[in-house]
Amino acid sequence: MHKGITGIDIHEDRLIAVQVRGGMNRYAITACTQIPLKERDLGEGLERLSQSIDLATGKCVVSIPPHRISFRNLDLPFTDARKIRQTLPYELETLLPFPVEDLIIDFIKAAPDRTGEILSASVNKEMVSTYLNILKDHGMDPDRLDVRGLSIVPWLWKQANIPERFVLLELGEKRSTLFLCINRHVALIRTLTVTKDAAAGKKSPARPARDEPLKTGDEAIQPLGVSIGRQVRQTLHAYQTGHEQPYHPEKVFLSASAADDPETDRLLGHALDLPVERIDISRDQRVSKPAAVLEDWDPGAMNSALAAALRDPRAGAGLDFRKNEFEKKGRYPEAKKAIRKGVIFLVLILALLGGHLITDYYMLKREYNRLDTEMIRLFKKTLPQVTRIVDPVQQLKVEIQQLEEESASTAMTGSDRRVLDLLADLSRRIPKTVDVHVSRMVMDPKSVRIGGETDTFNSVDSLKNALTPSAFFSEVTISSANLDRKNNRVKFEMKLKRNRGQALPKRVGPSAG
Repeated sequence: MHKGITGIDIHEDRLIAVQVRGGMNRYAITACTQIPLKERDLGEGLERLSQSIDLATGKCVVSIPPHRISFRNLDLPFTDARKIRQTLPYELETLLPFPVEDLIIDFIKAAPDRTGEILSASVNKEMVSTYLNILKDHGMDPDRLDVRGLSIVPWLWKQANIPERFVLLELGEKRSTLFLCINRHVALIRTLTVTKDAAAGKKSPARPARDEPLKTGDEAIQPLGVSIGRQVRQTLHAYQTGHEQPYHPEKVFLSASAADDPETDRLLGHALDLPVERIDISRDQRVSKPAAVLEDWDPGAMNSALAAALRDPRAGAGLDFRKNEFEKKGRYPEAKKAIRKGVIFLVLILALLGGHLITDYYMLKREYNRLDTEMIRLFKKTLPQVTRIVDPVQQLKVEIQQLEEESASTAMTGSDRRVLDLLADLSRRIPKTVDVHVSRMVMDPKSVRIGGETDTFNSVDSLKNALTPSAFFSEVTISSANLDRKNNRVKFEMKLKRNRGQALPKRVGPSAG
């Protein structure tokens, strides 16, 4: 599990905090609490909050009251975010009653990217500074300073069967906030005032039935659902007046910390002629609530803080007033740690890969040297007459090519050089009176080797003298002649050098024998 993420909502009269721990797209609510603010003392409330929840570790996201923020809808002729940030202060200068130099300004796109309609949010620098200083005094440095309730919108977009156009209402004790969402964009944010009678939950003397029209005149004491419904209807009408295409919401989602009475939902739906659904983000299948948390859990009051803690910073519809001089130093420490770990991991991989390549190089080099030595040994054994070895492979190819040429030349000579003619000449020249037995004969393009046995050494000489005049051979030599005492016979071997330069006699026919 990752470190805790704490979402803190600042209200006028209380602090609401929800802490979660998450990992692998699963989250557990580890703590939740509501801290009343005595005399609106935020510092005293944070001190008591730190005693209930451990705020020293993990991240912290703080949401400030919407009524302290000025929202304006603007239509610009371009969509580039950089140009919008450069132009926005000049566009707002004539629309706001205080100098833009004293403001922190952020914006979100209020329509698809093909249009330049934006929703700007401006907050006083002094107020931001006050919040951050008090938080810092109590050991907190929030990663984001957002608008209370806005984080619920991205959570709704992730749910199933969410209409393209809907209204999110966050009902408070004194003020409520309206978020109009169209085509996955937050098109409008407005703060609505809750009347004292409505906030107290007083009911009109004669409450109409569901199918009867509501009396909304000033002379009647209006219930909360009627009062808020009338303001929502007026706000939506004013927004639609400035747009050529009317936007009619399909549903109202309610996050109500002020009214638990189901009659409020009925009256609100009646006033707007829309279905109303209360939300409880803790029922998300990704979120679990331990038994110790259930006692303190209040969905209407804690939805916003929980949504802020769960919100992915990369998700859309986000506002953040930690900008310019208030931007958090080391804003992405975890990303930097991840990058540092990634670099170390990459260096280790490269080191291991380099070691592997070096090892392979030396292993291949050693094998190459071994094969080179073995090749030279085989070359010397095959061609012992070659004393100067430069390129054994190429030299061996040349020798093989020469042998092939000699073999081809021998095969292409006339019929006088055929092997049968050679054998016939040998047979004819061996004297019949000589007792000789030929046991081995080896022929190659250059010579003929004959091995066998005879009765005496004189017979060996006679055989040599008989073969010397042959036109097939230019030279006849006795390689060896030894007496075999076991058989009392002389074993001999002769080498006959083939004649390649002289004209050969015509083939002798069978009658010549």
